[in-house]
Amino acid sequence: MKGFLGIVLIFVLLCCFLQIYSNKRFYIEQDGIPTIGLVSNDSIAEKIAEIITIPLYGKDITSKMIFDAELINDSIWVVTGKRKNPLYAGGIIEFKINKKNCEILKVSHFK
Repeated sequence: MKGFLGIVLIFVLLCCFLQIYSNKRFYIEQDGIPTIGLVSNDSIAEKIAEIITIPLYGKDITSKMIFDAELINDSIWVVTGKRKNPLYAGGIIEFKINKKNCEILKVSHFK
C-alpha cells in the first residue's frame, strides 16, 4: 500500500512540475518581451484604445462608445470604436496596435 501511495504521489508531483514548466515556456521572454506579445488578447487591445481615446476626445467619450478588437495576421490588433447609440453624432475611431510591442501604428477617425 505504501508503495502505491508513493507512486501516486510521484505521479502527482510530476504532473504539477510539467504544468508549471509548460506555463513558463509559454512566457519565455525575448528581448524583454513575452513571446505571446504585450497585447496578448482582445480585451487588452480594447482597453489600450479606450485609454488613447480619452486625451483625443475627452473622458466622457469612452462611456458612449463600444470597442471591438480583431487580430490580423497574428500581429496587428485593429480596434474599432463605435457609438453605443447609432443615433448620436460622431464617427468611428480605428486603432492599429502592434501585438508584440504595443506600438500604436495608426489612429483614424471616420465619419
